[in-house]
Amino acid sequence: MVTLSPTGPAVPASLNRFFEALSSVQTPALIWYSDNGERIELSGRVLMNWVNKTANLLIEECDLATEEAFDLQAPLHWRPLVVGLAALRVGATLDRDEPLAAAVCTEQDARFVNGPAYLLAVDRAPLALAYSGDLTALQTYADEVLDFCALVPSMGDHYEGLLPDESAEVVEGFTYSEAYAQIRQLADSYRGETLSGGQRALALMLSPSYGFDSSEATLSTLMQALAIMASGRAVFLADPAVEWSEERLASFLEAERAKELPCS
Repeated sequence: MVTLSPTGPAVPASLNRFFEALSSVQTPALIWYSDNGERIELSGRVLMNWVNKTANLLIEECDLATEEAFDLQAPLHWRPLVVGLAALRVGATLDRDEPLAAAVCTEQDARFVNGPAYLLAVDRAPLALAYSGDLTALQTYADEVLDFCALVPSMGDHYEGLLPDESAEVVEGFTYSEAYAQIRQLADSYRGETLSGGQRALALMLSPSYGFDSSEATLSTLMQALAIMASGRAVFLADPAVEWSEERLASFLEAERAKELPCS
């Protein structure tokens, strides 16, 4: 079994194999902080459970398949990150122009989608069991609106679709194989990241400048997150909707042994 460790074997040779390896990781893969003491930690195994369930939802309810167009319009948040990873699990092409399916968190996000057949409404509340906004208002923007939080728990824990072709385009003119080659290079560059005191960083923080407002931005965010996890570290996310003081954010980073990465 391949383990994802800064000092362990090389990163798995393909994105499909990486997802399989991540499914067995018991250590944190994603850490999210928001206001009012909200902290969410997902191990690699739990994260992949979310990703697999979401991928099955995209297949079963949205008819998404390899090279079908998918759009994600949302702020940086752990749930949209899961949805984006699930789209890669399926092998979708990130495309705003003519998406078969799209995902949003709010009606304001939905104004930027271009008439998808299916629209996933993703709630951002930490324990949401259903979308807390107005689903009826979202029906203006798609043929069918689906409540992500209500539907995803019933999906299978294991990915039930076909493995995507590595030659498929993840965005126009850029294949999954090319994207994963860059992910591996980034992961290798992150293996030596240490804290100011010389200790190994256990998590790397994505800049709040990352997000999901275009196909290229979505891919960049997903690639950075995958590279961090492939380096054997957790992705640290601080809610960009919160105006964090430098002192408070620094205390979170210190508690998690995390280091901030600049937005590239």
